[in-house]
Amino acid sequence: MDYSQPYLLNEEGPLMKQAYLIHHGLDEFAAAREQFAQLIQTLQSAGNLELEHGDIEELIWQQGNELLRRLLQGHLDLRSAREPKREHVIGGDGVIGSHRWAGCTRMLMSLFGEVAVKRLGYGACGKVSVFPLDAQLNLPRDKYSHGLRQRVGEEVT
Repeated sequence: MDYSQPYLLNEEGPLMKQAYLIHHGLDEFAAAREQFAQLIQTLQSAGNLELEHGDIEELIWQQGNELLRRLLQGHLDLRSAREPKREHVIGGDGVIGSHRWAGCTRMLMSLFGEVAVKRLGYGACGKVSVFPLDAQLNLPRDKYSHGLRQRVGEEVT
């Protein structure tokens, strides 16, 4: 499939009456588009057209979850690419961080799997670095997303 040009997804029926245009060009979402195309191709394959619905549900659950993880990763990559560069930031301790580091990465375990959050870091000698994108995204201090924590809490109760 050629991802260099926009393409139309058009489905006739009572739930969806108009065509949707998907614009390509955001490299951050290329992996998600690739996963979606692969999932459609897998569902259309001759071997899978013979499977029972439970097997298809499991296939969609696994590959669909990977699609959702790639969408989240794409969104985070887009936010990182558009993060403004600041001259300095003021940390919670009131210290001005004027040193900027690019390419700072932390891992986040989400509902869909692990993703990488790339962001700019700011700091001063001997002080803890500050990451404005972490605050903007309201990321937890540790590795586990709020959604994942909520899901675990629901399962425990």
